[in-house]
Amino acid sequence: MSRELTYLFDDWLVVTQQLTLKIRQEVPQSWMWGTVHHNETIKRLCQALEDIWYLDGQDGRATRHHIGVVKVSPAIMRMVVRSNDLKARFHQHLLELKKNKPELWPETSARLVKRSSHVQGALEKEGMVRLHLKQFSRSLPVVTEVPKKITFNWYSSGRSIKRVTRDQVLEKLFKLGLEKTHIRLEYQRVASLPEHEPLAQVQQQAPLIRANLRYNSDAREAFNVAMPIFMPTDDTFAFPDITQPPDTPPKQRQRAVRSDQKLDLEPFVSSLRVHRYR
Repeated sequence: MSRELTYLFDDWLVVTQQLTLKIRQEVPQSWMWGTVHHNETIKRLCQALEDIWYLDGQDGRATRHHIGVVKVSPAIMRMVVRSNDLKARFHQHLLELKKNKPELWPETSARLVKRSSHVQGALEKEGMVRLHLKQFSRSLPVVTEVPKKITFNWYSSGRSIKRVTRDQVLEKLFKLGLEKTHIRLEYQRVASLPEHEPLAQVQQQAPLIRANLRYNSDAREAFNVAMPIFMPTDDTFAFPDITQPPDTPPKQRQRAVRSDQKLDLEPFVSSLRVHRYR
């Protein structure tokens, strides 16, 4: 299982090196957020494809955005599809390894860092130390035709909602320490609830960027995006009209609160972000 991860990573390295070389040779029509000159755009595009390592001092939960659009030849598109397939298979093997033999992952991770002399040189130069799994697992978005327009917007209203029981919340509060006054008060509030009342733990998700695509047929498509969007070349030099996102995400919620909101707006247990259902 560990060996399969190494083989998949090696294959991905080879494909990515071939992909970046082909892009530099063909210099396809492209746009990257934050660039002005085409040479800089191609450079940033290739860097995005190889950006899979932690940086010194980086928050492990954070990932870097590489927002872009590129029209590519069939040969490049085949490499992109191959890269996505290898990443998906790597991710599946990694899940199996961590489930069945988690003790092997640290050694495997260290071995992956040393697999390529090219990568190793970059590691020593930039101070990178280990594979960033979230960055590595992100697939490259592919669309089958050239859109008429692409609008990029920040989306900062996302959240995950996990249903929890009263007893689960009590256990979490107990672990936080009942000697703390505010924890003890919250514990008492939760203990006063009916035993089977459902509760919800809410986690605000980090802001992300969403791409809204509109085609000549007026068909529309939308998806979250963190990597450059790849599309095939056609008989024209037409390139999508691009509306780029603001430099930073909005500080306040953009979407109006739904009238059928099922949770109380204010948390019932602030320390755990637990809400009651209405």
